[in-house]
Amino acid sequence: MAKDILIGWCDNGTVESRFMDGILSLYMAKERGELDVNLNATHTMGNQIFLQRQQMIEGWEETGIEWFLSVDTDVVITPQHFKQLLEIADKDKAPVVCGIYFVSPNLNDPLMTPMPCIFKQIGHGFKPIHPLPINQKIEVDAAGMGLVLMHKSILPKLKEKYPDGVYFDTALGEKSKGEDLSFFMKLKEIGVKVIAHTGVIGKHMKRFCVDENYYSLWWQTVGAQIQQTQSGLVIPTNDDIQKLSKK
Repeated sequence: MAKDILIGWCDNGTVESRFMDGILSLYMAKERGELDVNLNATHTMGNQIFLQRQQMIEGWEETGIEWFLSVDTDVVITPQHFKQLLEIADKDKAPVVCGIYFVSPNLNDPLMTPMPCIFKQIGHGFKPIHPLPINQKIEVDAAGMGLVLMHKSILPKLKEKYPDGVYFDTALGEKSKGEDLSFFMKLKEIGVKVIAHTGVIGKHMKRFCVDENYYSLWWQTVGAQIQQTQSGLVIPTNDDIQKLSKK
């Protein structure tokens, strides 16, 4: 039986063209009979991402559609990615599954340090799971919302635990965190497991395409020469970046 899927994203009025190519590729694959799903799509427009994500979840709940695929507008999804997520998704055993894309703690540097956007919780903080396991299904504590498939069975549990209906925020005591991390913290508190498929890697369109090729190349070059910080994140020095840039 075909699964009913609502695809949703948040934007500010425009989207990355390659993102939309990815969304359209899902519809084309469905028309060719390669995806046995019923697809619907929606978006929220604005400039406050935590409010937009909240509205997206509320809108999904109102539709009653069984599954929700959250894709960020700078992440490129493919039909193969979608198939792989559908294969491991299960409303009882794996109601939340996600793919991988790479983020960076130094977006403004000439060469961004790529880190997988899946995390283990360490105290009140989160540490990226790195090095990235190859083509595995692993349990994670948190991820980004850029490539996530969720089942509606999580919604009553969230509402029971958080009757105010606020699932995305940025406050963590006196510190701040990403609104997506706050959502996954709430999932963890209600006992919902999150499974990441490390073989599903979306292209992250920043100043340039941050994908598995860039991740591999960066860690074989700059990453092999840099210092380990106390947080466990590996950050390149300015000398490292300048040397590599001159090669």
